[in-house]
Amino acid sequence: MKELLTIFFRRKWHAIFFFIFMVTVPMMLAYILPPKYEAKATLLLTPGREKKPFLPDEKDARASFMQVSMEDVGSEVELLLSYPVLSVVVDKNHLDRDVAPPKEEYAKYIAYMTLKGINDSLIKIGLKNYVPKREDAIGRLSKKLNVEFIKRTNIISVKWRGSSPELAMNVVNAAVDAYLDHHIKVYGNYQAYNTVKMQMDDSFKRLTDMENRLSAYNSRKSISDIDNEHKVILIKLSEAESKTKILESLAMKDKEMATAELGNISGDPAFLDLSGKLTDAELRRIELLSKFGADDRKVMSVNKEIEEIKGFIKQRLKHNLVTWTELAKSYREQLNGIDRSKIDIDRMRRDLENLTQEYQLNKGKYNELLIAKNMDSALISSVKVVEYASISSAPVFPKRMIILIISLFFGTFGGLVYAFAFDKFSGRIMSVQDIESLSRMPVLSSVKQYSRNELNVSKDLIPVSEKLSVATGEGSKSILFVSPSPKAGTSFLCENLMKLISTNPNNLSVYVTFRHSKWSNEEVVTDAKIIFASLASISDYISRKNGESFDRLNININFEDVESMENIASELIKVLKERYKYLLLDFPSPKSGMYYLKFVPYADQIFLVAAYNITGAHPFMRMQDVIIHHQGKIVGCIFNRRKDVIPAFIYNRFF
Repeated sequence: MKELLTIFFRRKWHAIFFFIFMVTVPMMLAYILPPKYEAKATLLLTPGREKKPFLPDEKDARASFMQVSMEDVGSEVELLLSYPVLSVVVDKNHLDRDVAPPKEEYAKYIAYMTLKGINDSLIKIGLKNYVPKREDAIGRLSKKLNVEFIKRTNIISVKWRGSSPELAMNVVNAAVDAYLDHHIKVYGNYQAYNTVKMQMDDSFKRLTDMENRLSAYNSRKSISDIDNEHKVILIKLSEAESKTKILESLAMKDKEMATAELGNISGDPAFLDLSGKLTDAELRRIELLSKFGADDRKVMSVNKEIEEIKGFIKQRLKHNLVTWTELAKSYREQLNGIDRSKIDIDRMRRDLENLTQEYQLNKGKYNELLIAKNMDSALISSVKVVEYASISSAPVFPKRMIILIISLFFGTFGGLVYAFAFDKFSGRIMSVQDIESLSRMPVLSSVKQYSRNELNVSKDLIPVSEKLSVATGEGSKSILFVSPSPKAGTSFLCENLMKLISTNPNNLSVYVTFRHSKWSNEEVVTDAKIIFASLASISDYISRKNGESFDRLNININFEDVESMENIASELIKVLKERYKYLLLDFPSPKSGMYYLKFVPYADQIFLVAAYNITGAHPFMRMQDVIIHHQGKIVGCIFNRRKDVIPAFIYNRFF
């Protein structure tokens, strides 16, 4: 908990600035960006005409169970987003026109011109391909037209956002109307109307021709009812053949039959007259035989008459046999003709029946197409418009309240994450533990961040002064303070350490500050105890001031002195150590050069100074390695400007 609060208060400004950025930028955009208005239309998808009859009857029991599948809904969504529909919407609403906002709306106009300039630049340098405005408008409409179906329903919703309520409504309604027209064109089959009508007319013509041929054949053959005529002729033929056979059998036998029976068999009324005459003659013969005997002339005359009558009967029998034979032959010929006619008529009737079925089928197709055509003309389809889009004056974007809430949320948590991440990856020294883990050396002093009113840091530097007094019996000491980062406070530490050492009169010490500049070598005296001189002449100057002590020397190192600095450094330290017990060497600006390394071999003790949240871990380790490489004697580290970032009232309450 303490570590988290420390990081938070240490990076509070990072969190605050991130919070301000995350809130300010979205809110500025919310007021600069043009508002967007949304329009919505709703469609209902029902089973199409291809799935159920237009007028279902009782036989169409499956019609009520037809359902719309997910494939059907997906197909309709693709139809709505197809190129023919979108192109009609773009052309109707002139979406390919790029209209700039008025110059009075300065922010929007600047944003528009900036985006347009960026787009034109990308096209010119070849990073973006040039697309015609109409094609680009269709592509943008395809991406921004929101078409979706509601789960577990047959409802399809169409949404689009525009710069004005009227434009949004017009675009959505134009998309719905264009989709309905395209849907009818895709599912309608009115293109086959003329073809099916030609087939129906052709089948009707062939049917009519066959009916005329059958009627003409019946007229030519004088046939009204061929089946009845066939039956009648068959009965007559059977009767004629039966009588012919009987008469033939009677004609072949010399057997006498009753004349009345012969009349009934032959159907000849003449036999009745002959039968009466024969009966009368036989009665007279019987009467004459009883009166005159068989030899009487009258009896013989009657017998002759009887013989003549019987001869007539035989002749009549033969005549009837010939008549019935010819009549049977005639009936057979008529029956054969009727059979042939019946075969022809049956064939024509079969052809007529087939043509009738073909005509009825083509007529049914024609009627279906006629109904479909009328339904297409009436815009009757499987898609119903539940509601068209209407004007909505409330903009859906930007929703400033939602943007503010989201910005506050992300600004708060994002600021915390950014602060912790920045602190984690800053690579700077934040604690004594960081120094010890990096340098593997003890931290002699941890100096906190003092205000201007409390500059007493003696108590923090006591461990450093004790480290200096360990070898007091060995003569004078040269102590080097150096830090890899500027503003680490080495001069501040040296000044306060100088005050701490000077409390003992026997500890004669001098504080030497080296600065890198291009000042002239002329001596400038601004104070009795502060001398400005060049490095080349400092030894001579001190020799000329023999017997005079100084507690502070500010030496400005010239660029030309760097090459010969090593000899000068050894001579300078030698001269100063002869006069002072403690020689404090300060290099406050290491970035101006690596000239402090010339003094490293001649320094008795070296202190590495790391400043809180200023000194980087990598430069600190690198400086340590460089000093060791140049035979430097590092005795410890000093942690400067340590801060207690947690406010006191919080720290005292929780820790």
